[in-house]
Amino acid sequence: ELKELAGDAVQAADAWRAYEVDVFMALIKTVRDHVECIKALSAVCSRLDVTLSHVVLCKEQGYVQPEIVDTPVLEVFGGWHPVLKRLVSQGGFVPNDCVLVEGAFSLITGPNMGGKSTFLRQNALIVLLAHIGAFVPATKARMGVVDRIFSRVGSSDDLTMGRSTFMVEMLETASILNQATERSFMILDEVGRGTSTHDGVALAWAITEHIHTTLKARCLFATHYHELAALENALERITNYRVSVREWAGGVSFDYKIVKGFADRSYGLYVAQQAGMPKDVILRAKAVLSDLGSPSAACVADVSCSVAEDDSGVALQRWARGLNIEGMTPKQVFDLVYDLAQD
Repeated sequence: ELKELAGDAVQAADAWRAYEVDVFMALIKTVRDHVECIKALSAVCSRLDVTLSHVVLCKEQGYVQPEIVDTPVLEVFGGWHPVLKRLVSQGGFVPNDCVLVEGAFSLITGPNMGGKSTFLRQNALIVLLAHIGAFVPATKARMGVVDRIFSRVGSSDDLTMGRSTFMVEMLETASILNQATERSFMILDEVGRGTSTHDGVALAWAITEHIHTTLKARCLFATHYHELAALENALERITNYRVSVREWAGGVSFDYKIVKGFADRSYGLYVAQQAGMPKDVILRAKAVLSDLGSPSAACVADVSCSVAEDDSGVALQRWARGLNIEGMTPKQVFDLVYDLAQD
């Protein structure tokens, strides 16, 4: 009886598999006969799904319809990052304005963790959303048509190709400079940071001038090279912006607000302290920073003593030749001259 039952079970399993194959093949034939109709229905459902999802998002988050104009401008008021705002606590994300007239270039300085990179990314996303026909995360937006969006953010190497972080950065930046037009929009985050300070400042300076004068593209450029702030007075369409910071005896507070002006500090030691860096390392770093940041006091003392011994000017000339001008920032040179004048 067990053998008969086992045989029946095997036969039933075979029959079940055969029946399953028949049903599946019939389904394939039905789908094949109606494939064009099913594809069309799928496309309609996909478009409906995206549209309705965006409608719900706009109602919940307060997105607005952007105004598209012919002139190459970008005006975003009260804009925010569409993803990060949903991740931070209620009311924790700080919106910011972004206004770029024709060919305008915004140079953004400020502390680490102050929100510069977020500001760059959110405006690139706003431009992208507007160009796919979507509403945008802002209280008001107006922009000219963009032919391309270029992004040079983050840092990464390419070990498989033997490319360093700096090489990857330069390759991407070169690609941007060779393809961008007056109708393009680009965001550049700390270009030149992967090499020495002198080379980095020189490259960032030259890239800024090229974008402003040759490409005339709308650009947001975040940097820690405070020397670039001088370009606002040299080039007509460059405007300095900075991240607002409040200081008090107990520490530093970031407002995450983009305002006009430039920052003369990056508050890197404060960020390192917040990350849990050992106290003795922070104290030593402050001492080193103090020595590096104010060479003028020692220089003024040296020249004062030399001139007191020989007021013929020879000592002053000898002292000036010994200065490492290339190793000083414009602000340090200015402080040095000011201290000399006061002395």
